[in-house]
Amino acid sequence: MSQKNDEAAEFLHDFLRDGPKHSTECVSLGNSAIKTSYRIDWWRDILNHLGGSAFKKGNEWHWRLRPDNVEANTADIGERKEDSQVTHLSFADHPSLDAIKG
Repeated sequence: MSQKNDEAAEFLHDFLRDGPKHSTECVSLGNSAIKTSYRIDWWRDILNHLGGSAFKKGNEWHWRLRPDNVEANTADIGERKEDSQVTHLSFADHPSLDAIKG
């Protein structure tokens, strides 16, 4: 993770610790906090790396952390990112499937 990613992850973790927040508020205050102007999709990627999620309330989107991630130490964020990369592997790339692929 880059320094800006780490700063953004720390900001979001702290900001969402007390409960869900409006997604545009997360982006606006986050950009101010880390002195950037990243778009919402970049911030959403940071949220996903934190194990957070988005949900719609009425016509507005809100972001939250999973309850088990609220108290997580932000030092673990890089480890969770590395662990999450396993989910991007394709079953077709798994060596034990060579016999099935033919």
